[in-house]
Amino acid sequence: MEQKPVPDEAKELKLVNTVEMRIAMTTGEDKLETILKTFLTALLLKLASPHSSVRNKVVSACQHLTARIRPIKIQLPVEGLLAQFNDPEAGSKYPLISSFDLVFLQIGIPRLSPEEKGKLAVPLLQNISQRTVAQQQILFNIFLKYILPTFKLPERGSPEERALRTEFGFEESPENSAWLADWLGKFLMFQGKNLSNIAQVQDSTIKLPGLSPSDVLFLTSGGKADSFDSAEQVVKLKLPAIKLLASDLFTDRERYIPSLCACFENSSDVMNAAEFALKRASSADILEDSTFIQKFYELYLGVPERHQNPVHPSFQRRILLLLQKSVASVRDPHSDSARSVVLDGTKPSLKLESKKEAIGFAGWLVRMSDMKLVQGIWKELWDRLCETVNESGDQSRAATEVRKSAISLMGVLMIRLPAIWTELHFSPFKLLLSSYEADRQADVAEAVESTMLLALPKLLEHLLSSNTNQKVFMSEFTECLRNYMDIGCEGNIRDGKHIALRYSHTLLEFSNLTGRLMDFIVLQNPDSSPRSTEEALRGLDPYHYKLDCSTMMPLELVGQESVLSQRFSFPDYASTVEFLSRELKAAVPSNARTIDGMSVLVLPKFITFVRSILFMTAVEKSSDIETIEISENWLNQLNLALGNDAAVRQAITRYYSASMETESDSSSILHDSLGRHYDLALHGVITKATTDTVELAKSILELVSLLPYDIVSTLIQRHKQDIYLKEISLLEQNISLRHANAQIFGIVVSYPYFQDEAIGSVLDKFLDKVDVDSKIGRGKTASFAHSYLISRLALQGRLETIGQLYPQTLERSLGSVSSQLLDATGTEDVKELLLAFSELCFSGAAKLINAEKLKTILERLKTLISQDQLRASAIQTIGLFSLLLNESSSELETILETLFGLYDQKDITLQFSIAESLAVAAAGYDCSFLHSRFDIDLPRTINVDREKTLPHVVSEVLTKARSPKPSLKKAACVWSLALLEYCGHMSEIKGQLTEFHRVFRSNLSDREGFVQETASKGVTLVYELGDDELKAVLVRDLVASLTGEKQTTDIKVSADTQLFEEDVFKTGEGSINTYGDIMSLAAEVGDPSLVYKFMAVARHNSIWSTRAAFGGRYGFAKILSETDQNPKLYPKLFRYRFDPSPAVRKSMDEIWGSLVKDSNATVTKYFDLIMEDLLKTIVDREWRVRESSCMALSDLIQGKPLELYHKYVERMWSLAFKVLDDVKESVRIAAMKLCKTLTKAMANAVNIDSGASQKEARVVLESLMPFLLGTYGIEAKAKEVQAFSLDTLLTLIKKSGKNLLPFIADLVPKLLGLLSSLEPEAVNYLHLNADKYNLTENKIDAVRLSSVRSSPMMEAIELCLDRVDEETISKVISNLRMTMPKMVGMPSKVGSGRVIVRLVLRHMYQTKPHADNLLKTVMAVMKDRNETVAASYAAAAGYLCRLASDKSVLHLVQVAEDLFAESEDEKLRVLSGSIIHAISQHAADRWSSLASSIMPFVYIAKQDSTPSISENFEKSWSENGSSGSVRLYLPEIVKLVDKYLPSHRWSVKQSAALALAAVVKDIGRDLSVQQAELIYPTFVTALGGKSWAGKENVLKGFSDLLEKSPSTLSKNASEVKKIVIREAKRQNAAYAVHAVEILGSVAEKAEWWEDIHEILYGKIESLQEDEDEMDIDTDSKNKTESNLIRQKLYMKSLTSLARCAPSGAELKRLIPLFIIRPPPKLKAHSDVEWQKDMLQLLKILAGKAGLSAEEREALKKVLGEFVDGGITNAVKDDARKQLGEL
Repeated sequence: MEQKPVPDEAKELKLVNTVEMRIAMTTGEDKLETILKTFLTALLLKLASPHSSVRNKVVSACQHLTARIRPIKIQLPVEGLLAQFNDPEAGSKYPLISSFDLVFLQIGIPRLSPEEKGKLAVPLLQNISQRTVAQQQILFNIFLKYILPTFKLPERGSPEERALRTEFGFEESPENSAWLADWLGKFLMFQGKNLSNIAQVQDSTIKLPGLSPSDVLFLTSGGKADSFDSAEQVVKLKLPAIKLLASDLFTDRERYIPSLCACFENSSDVMNAAEFALKRASSADILEDSTFIQKFYELYLGVPERHQNPVHPSFQRRILLLLQKSVASVRDPHSDSARSVVLDGTKPSLKLESKKEAIGFAGWLVRMSDMKLVQGIWKELWDRLCETVNESGDQSRAATEVRKSAISLMGVLMIRLPAIWTELHFSPFKLLLSSYEADRQADVAEAVESTMLLALPKLLEHLLSSNTNQKVFMSEFTECLRNYMDIGCEGNIRDGKHIALRYSHTLLEFSNLTGRLMDFIVLQNPDSSPRSTEEALRGLDPYHYKLDCSTMMPLELVGQESVLSQRFSFPDYASTVEFLSRELKAAVPSNARTIDGMSVLVLPKFITFVRSILFMTAVEKSSDIETIEISENWLNQLNLALGNDAAVRQAITRYYSASMETESDSSSILHDSLGRHYDLALHGVITKATTDTVELAKSILELVSLLPYDIVSTLIQRHKQDIYLKEISLLEQNISLRHANAQIFGIVVSYPYFQDEAIGSVLDKFLDKVDVDSKIGRGKTASFAHSYLISRLALQGRLETIGQLYPQTLERSLGSVSSQLLDATGTEDVKELLLAFSELCFSGAAKLINAEKLKTILERLKTLISQDQLRASAIQTIGLFSLLLNESSSELETILETLFGLYDQKDITLQFSIAESLAVAAAGYDCSFLHSRFDIDLPRTINVDREKTLPHVVSEVLTKARSPKPSLKKAACVWSLALLEYCGHMSEIKGQLTEFHRVFRSNLSDREGFVQETASKGVTLVYELGDDELKAVLVRDLVASLTGEKQTTDIKVSADTQLFEEDVFKTGEGSINTYGDIMSLAAEVGDPSLVYKFMAVARHNSIWSTRAAFGGRYGFAKILSETDQNPKLYPKLFRYRFDPSPAVRKSMDEIWGSLVKDSNATVTKYFDLIMEDLLKTIVDREWRVRESSCMALSDLIQGKPLELYHKYVERMWSLAFKVLDDVKESVRIAAMKLCKTLTKAMANAVNIDSGASQKEARVVLESLMPFLLGTYGIEAKAKEVQAFSLDTLLTLIKKSGKNLLPFIADLVPKLLGLLSSLEPEAVNYLHLNADKYNLTENKIDAVRLSSVRSSPMMEAIELCLDRVDEETISKVISNLRMTMPKMVGMPSKVGSGRVIVRLVLRHMYQTKPHADNLLKTVMAVMKDRNETVAASYAAAAGYLCRLASDKSVLHLVQVAEDLFAESEDEKLRVLSGSIIHAISQHAADRWSSLASSIMPFVYIAKQDSTPSISENFEKSWSENGSSGSVRLYLPEIVKLVDKYLPSHRWSVKQSAALALAAVVKDIGRDLSVQQAELIYPTFVTALGGKSWAGKENVLKGFSDLLEKSPSTLSKNASEVKKIVIREAKRQNAAYAVHAVEILGSVAEKAEWWEDIHEILYGKIESLQEDEDEMDIDTDSKNKTESNLIRQKLYMKSLTSLARCAPSGAELKRLIPLFIIRPPPKLKAHSDVEWQKDMLQLLKILAGKAGLSAEEREALKKVLGEFVDGGITNAVKDDARKQLGEL
């Protein structure tokens, strides 16, 4: 490349000198400006000369030029300078050129017009990131102060805005936009208030948040305090800065941080704009971007290397909230920063608000960061949290919230690092519980409890993990628990022991005795809280213990039997008794009442607990009996088994007998524990120190009746022989305790430890006691214990010996009981004696009673059976009485006949008693019912022969069970069941099983549920007792009946067969209830079909009863499980599981569970079969079938993949909606549940975000949406169907995402219509009758509007609109335009307005092509009668103005003008203001561009006298106008006033006239002659015509005009005189007051005394003549306005005369009018304004008139009255001042 020749130095110098000379010699600013445009850039180019002399000359010339041009306002060639600055061969290459370019640019740019400045933005920012820092500083300062405020951003969303980035060159050079965004962000953090302290900022004395000293230097042009005009300028510049950031000039990534920086500016405008920009820029990707995260941390922590300060605390809190949404923020490489934030933010000295957010971020870190970081920070963090939690002295709300946050974070830490517990030796347990108990704030306590319970499952998982040293863990925890329990809760605010116990119950096994000790310690403390007591009781119940702990266990462990059995097994009985009794004795409170060292508060619970362990251990370890499951009713089941199940009782006896066979330490410990158990219970019974003495007595009874004989003997020997005679009360008032004591006494004393002689003595004492007690009516109580002893002696085989030794004693004993039974009359006495005699019968001891007496007793028993209150006891006794009789005895036959004769007893419990007695009478001691009564562990030695009796009884019972008589059949069913249950082991019963089966099967279809239940259990018992052949028959019949292949039962009908209850079908003479009745009725009416109709009803009842019987309480699960099943069985069984009858449901569940081993696999296999059956039966005629089908369908599809049932979806919806309108409420409820299940399934199917297939979602919507939108869905007539269709639609809308697009255009209008149609009718009624309820329509509409805004439908509509694309939006708008004019109802109309607003805000660009048409539609509907609707449409129109053409906007403004000027209806005139204000609020840019067409109208309309009309115009003017606006638009305002003044609408005419007055006032003293001449003619027109309220303001404006423009007055003096005189002569007194005053004012200036004085004198004389008519009595309650006005007019007339009087002589004429002879009534007036006017008048007179001495005295007198009687201090002071001057 050829090198350029070096220019000649001399020539260059000459050229420079020439230019310099021309510039120097140029005079005049215009010429200088011209020559600089030509030569300045060329001169600066010489700075590139290689010759230093040339360069120096240019520099010198520039310096002189700079000094010359700074003071003067000439324009420089800015564009040329800027082009030269950017030229690669000039400014960009030569620093000297660029430096002087910038110097002149700094001078020239501020002098440009706003339009010219705005155009410089692109070249000014060209390659700015590559400039030197000094250049960047100057350029940025210029851009910020001069370019940015004048740069016009294109319309948002327009193609021009999208092209901005390309225009600025930022697409090719993104580093420039990044640089600009970064510095704009720093500027947005800069606070102008620090300008005056800029020096301190530079030396870091003052630290600006988020900025470094170098940043401040940059922003302030090198640290100049005057770099900005003021702090206010800094704030003003931030708004255009943030608006620029929000534009498409920047990418989301570039604008995000700067927008965030601006969110904390004090200016609400800046803050709102920043929030908008931030919202636009926000995305999840940004929060996970490492660059942004690093920037967040730098802003939060500062950058020490650059001396950058942390941002303001409120900004820091916002950053923490953002970081809590970012997983990457707490992962490498940001771990160290996150750690610093957490540790800095949790310092004790930090402000509470900041600390709370820091704790929140710490929680995020603990949850989301790597374990390495958590392990490295937790100790230090924990210490900080402990300090925070312990600061409980501050009870402020903020401090409370911080403590709550700290506690929650502790929980998060403990969940993430459960090893904290052991590392801190359970100090968290102590700390949190202490805080719970001591903190005065309930919120903190709740947080502690919640935190501890949330941390518990993870702690349990940690405990159960293989790497935990469980032994050490348990040791530390139990020690901690013991220490806490020992402290007590004295002095604390609340008791936290329930939390400690929950920890104990979860972490410790049920067999852990320390844990159980804690429960008892709480229970023995009377101060324990109810919650702690309840938790302690749950800890002693294995069911609740297991339930609570299972909810905390990891799911994978819940199903492991080994884990469960280990954690929830019962503790060892002997160890439990020994440990707990010892520890509880040591822990008993000092003031507690005790028994053998144990508190009476826990003794009953202790006994119940160890007793349960004793017996449950034996049951669980006995393989020959069924285990009692630990369920909710386990204790009841145990009690029932101990009382009635002989097998269980025998198993317990065997287990402990085997345990004691070995002589070992364990057997010795067991002996001691049983003895301790026995002792405690016995002493509790003896002392009666507890309220649960009965339970203690029952416990002793269980011990002596269930334990092996040897163990009981040992227990008895532990006590003195007479303790049972002296201490145990046998005469208790409590019957349960009395009976228990008597049984204990009978069993214990019958043991050999008591010698025969002692027993004889006891019996004698009893006889004596009976004799004595009989005299006072208590003999029966002693007789019961007496009988029980004799009975147990008989069972022990000792009665015969006693009889031989003490024959008379025994005879007297037996005779005493029998005699009392025969003689007793009282009900309670007889009951007790029947029990006593029953014991004698059971043991056979009653055989020793005289035979004749026994016969008498039998007759007595038969008599007692007839008495209601004694019948049950007598039946039980007569059954046991049969044990005394031989098989051939006639009395036995009598007993059987008596029992059979009781079949008609309605009390069903009696039938069970009868059945038991029949079984005893039929089988004797072989009846298993008696086996549980043997309570002594000895072989049974008594028996009775019943070889013939049992077959006879069986035959009778089976015959009676086939009877057509309902009551007999019912009773016989119960008897049959009892025979099978109690005698089924006997051969006589086994031989008749087939007959029993037939009987029970035939009764399965009985119409009475009880018979069905009984028959069901009977069939099950037959099956269990039967052989293989019988079992096969049962299975075959049952399966056939369930699948419908065979009728369930064989119903045989005779004339006596009862089909209905009595009185169901009443006739005139009775009722129809048997088959014979139906036949007779059919014959009478001659209609044979009547038989079939009645039988159909009977069959209906029979079918459903049979279904109940299929399960009953016991069901056929065992039968069905033993056969291969017909596939048809599964659909039926599946549906029956959801039958409305609980009995059927329970039965079928049991059958299903037994039949189906893998329910899910079976249902999947037969899915289609089940589905088809259910879809068929869901519309069955029977409501039960419909209901169960709905429930079954709901269960069938729940959790199933859609492909399994997709082909059935439409049918399911159709049928579900059909039954949703069912006549039966329960069916409707079931249908609703099905619909909800379908909705959930469909929502999951279309939810792509949750992993649903897009193709599958589209298919579902295509099939479902037309259905839901059609006549089967939201257009259905049934309200329920309509409502649920809507609910389903809303769910689908929320879940379906972009797949919804094809349906949105139809959805939106339909949902809008539903806003009204689904509004409760009561709302419309209330709206129409608002007056009745003291409401207004506006108040009701406000509530309705709020309801629409928060409506789920509106939310769904907005979701739809958010998802539309360009194609869809056209369809939506088209449908909306067609729908809006047809809409009915306020909610729909308001909703359509909101839709338009949403479209404008969210889809501005796509909506713009349709804006004009939409606006046209809105204008067509906006004149709605409802004000709320009209306002909503007005707002929508305002938003549309953003996008509409100028023509459409102006048309809307014209519509508003017409409404204001021409409407008679006030509501339409209000609407006019709403439209205008909506444009002002929502389309401010369009308002500015069309202001000349809007502002004049607004100015006039805001003068309207009706506040509701003028309000919105006032707001619009205040937002957009000022006095300058009045001057700017004055011609347009006057033109519009001229247009409105002739209006036939008086209010419009007034507004126009008042606008003139307002114009004069607003322009003020700056009113020019031209403006006055423009206004004057219109004023003349406005003042024409009669007076009206407010016209005085127009007249005052006219006066002000004349005052401010004297030339107008002089030019139009004649016309003005005519006008003011005319107005003063008006008869309207109120108006005349002002007119007279203005007349005086104008006349004074124009010197019209001769023209006006006669007029004013005339008014004064007229007012004086009318004085007598004036009622001005101040004491009157009815002081009239007219009197006040006349007084004011009088004073104004006098004042005007005084002001205009040309000489003192004329003034003196006035003195008599108010000084020498003032009107007394006027003088007495006390109006402040009147007094002020009078003082002003007196002042004029005193100053202008030459007063005589007499006149002065008169004036002084008047002033003195004002000094004394002035209403205000100001009046008094003025009068006093004038007096002083006189």
